[in-house]
Amino acid sequence: MIDDYENSHHSDGTVKTARTTDLMTVFVHIYLAVLVFLMAPGSAGGTFLYKSYIVRHDQGWDILCDPYIVQQNDWVIKIFLRRGQIAEQDFPEFLKIFERLNPHIRNIDKIRPGQHIVIPLKKLSEDALPGQSSGIVTIPFVTISKLPDIIKTNSAAYKVRRGDYVSRIVSRTYGKYGTRLYNEGIQLFKLINPGMVDFDLIYPGQILNIPDPSLLNKPWYASLFDSSGNIKKNIDINGLTSLEDRTDEHPLETQPDKQQEPEIKSPFFKAASVLNATLLAKGTYYFPRKGENDFTLDLDRYPVMELKNGRRILFSETNDFSSSDSAVMQSYWKGLKIVPLSLQSTFEQILDSIFQADENYELKNQLRIEDQGVIINIKANWIIKSALSEQNSAQHTCIFLIGNKDQTIPNSINRYLNDHHVVIKEILSSGIPLKKENQSILNELLVNKNKVIHYQGDLKTFVNDLSNALGYQYSENISISFPYAGIQIDAFSNLISTPKGEQLLVDYGDLYGDAISAIKKTGLNIIQLTPKADWETAVKKIINALQISYTDHPNFMVAARPEDFNIGINIPGFDIETPKGDHILIAPLLPHPELTRFINETGKIVVGITVMNESKPVEGALKQ
Repeated sequence: MIDDYENSHHSDGTVKTARTTDLMTVFVHIYLAVLVFLMAPGSAGGTFLYKSYIVRHDQGWDILCDPYIVQQNDWVIKIFLRRGQIAEQDFPEFLKIFERLNPHIRNIDKIRPGQHIVIPLKKLSEDALPGQSSGIVTIPFVTISKLPDIIKTNSAAYKVRRGDYVSRIVSRTYGKYGTRLYNEGIQLFKLINPGMVDFDLIYPGQILNIPDPSLLNKPWYASLFDSSGNIKKNIDINGLTSLEDRTDEHPLETQPDKQQEPEIKSPFFKAASVLNATLLAKGTYYFPRKGENDFTLDLDRYPVMELKNGRRILFSETNDFSSSDSAVMQSYWKGLKIVPLSLQSTFEQILDSIFQADENYELKNQLRIEDQGVIINIKANWIIKSALSEQNSAQHTCIFLIGNKDQTIPNSINRYLNDHHVVIKEILSSGIPLKKENQSILNELLVNKNKVIHYQGDLKTFVNDLSNALGYQYSENISISFPYAGIQIDAFSNLISTPKGEQLLVDYGDLYGDAISAIKKTGLNIIQLTPKADWETAVKKIINALQISYTDHPNFMVAARPEDFNIGINIPGFDIETPKGDHILIAPLLPHPELTRFINETGKIVVGITVMNESKPVEGALKQ
């Protein structure tokens, strides 16, 4: 998650400080901005309430997420149930997404108060929301016709007892008489008890609605009151749709946060986004010192980045902190590293400085993966290795700098690599937020032409199926005649005929001696396949005899950019172009459906070969 502080950070309970380290860290990690926008002309000058969400990437999808701090008596299912837009049938899928987006949660059945998590809410189509590519979107979040209704749903019925009076009842939950919170509580109490004529006159047995203090934690709470502490009279929340209550698939109307645009393009923001880190780059941070004035840190001048592992890095153009200044910061921020770096540094320089400052990063720029004969070679600007807590295996984050949006890696490959614990991050060198509008569109006509051929040692059946897959006609036991040793021989063979009239005889070891040579002298093209021949030998002999150009063990570069910073996929098999102009990949059944999808996106048909073993095919990506 990426956060920016707009205000000072202090210790009086309303702003952040190191005196209340836990609360401070909570606000550092999760800053849900509640934005108030004026309604468009013709909407009676009402006020719109908005909330900021974050966008995370998972298996090729943009996932809209709500940052959340675990509360006492929380559990994951309970948190999910609060969000009605996650349909019951989607629970298993969203729980898997939750696990992948929160790798620090080792057991989702055991979450602790104070933990920072992100709740996946919705899969987003490409560019569904303004600001989506930046990782932060701002959308309306309230659906209600009258403000009292939403307050009343967050209240409890109370039966008045002898000796009660309104100020005592409200102060029990909203603080002492005369405080700001008490006055706000009274405002809410009046709002949801409209039938009361005299608030100084209540009687035993009377039922009152008491606002619940949980309202204080609502992201829209502060937007209810004006500068005088009174509830705004011009709040109009008609027509706004809550993300939690939305059931239609139409994109939400939003207004982009113009103030965030410079941060989106800043190299520090980009670096934090790539590392899923928290960026503090605005406002002032206060560190209390015993018997002295607070030490203040100007975040505009000295940005701080908090990494996923909790390590903080402070960037300073000139390290002009005294030893006592450094000591007080490190007393609150354990393991703080102060890195000398210009604020005008490039994205590459910032990342390099972070990796050098934190020895927990294991860096390289090449990665090789083998998957059932398929070899994936990744060459990136940076490849970060980290441990996965539950699987006890490694996860790699591969970071690429790319020149333009047309060079992005297809989502099919992103999803495939994600299943192998490899995460792809692509950053435009221009600083413009990356959009994926260039992603290939799957050609359904190609998908429908994909074939699966089962090979169980029966060459005749295999050649027949292969011919059909290539668009050729296969005929068995046709009569042929040829001169041999001075006499005319009549025999039977098998014939492959192409749409262009080319013919190829296929013999399975029935002809002996010089019969093959004699047939060729007549002008007929013939190949011989022995019983011990495997499917690859059969394919190679057929396409060579028909003079079809092909590439053995083809290598595919997944993105339109130089090989030095790209992903190459080497597949055992044959990449051919038929006389009809079809581009076909004949290969062992690909081990993952997204690989098949990628091959189709390149404009090729996939003919997958399964080698049957005791009547059981090898598992793969294509199904018949």
